[in-house]
Amino acid sequence: MAPSTTRLAKSRPLSDRQIEALKIYIAGSKDASNFGKRLCFWLIDQSNNLTRPVCVSIPKNCPGTPKGQIELCEQLLNSIHDMISGGNTTHLNSLLTVASTTFRFSVHGGIYDEQGELNNFHGYTAWLSPHLYDDKATRLRLDLEKINAIRLADASYFGGSHDLPEPKESVSWVKKRKQPKV
Repeated sequence: MAPSTTRLAKSRPLSDRQIEALKIYIAGSKDASNFGKRLCFWLIDQSNNLTRPVCVSIPKNCPGTPKGQIELCEQLLNSIHDMISGGNTTHLNSLLTVASTTFRFSVHGGIYDEQGELNNFHGYTAWLSPHLYDDKATRLRLDLEKINAIRLADASYFGGSHDLPEPKESVSWVKKRKQPKV
């Protein structure tokens, strides 16, 4: 797919505090698996505070995945898709707009082959870039060891740190406001 030809305003890098707040927001999402959240953290880190467009392809035949290759690919697709979709609760790309960056998360079926072409089979690719499905983004090599070692610390901003349970077991750390009775 060709990159977007829409002219975008120059993106400014996010501060370390903004990156930390973004990660806290992602960690609290009910729309993604812990692997999907860790993958987003890793992409953010690899993008140098959202200044370098990056992407990573995850093939369905990825070796070393304990729960199976297809499940890993589905977690990538579903987690990023569900965090950027308007039909869910996270609205991750809207938050990036508010932060005054043109970078966005995107995901698409297919992986980059040895010739640098995105084929529509065998896995999924995730991007963090100002351009949708950016062919010029730096292609990262999947590093499951580093991604799985990332701690989802929702309390680091407040001085603590611990891994979060999977979303279906967690209670949102953002308290919902009580609605007045009508």
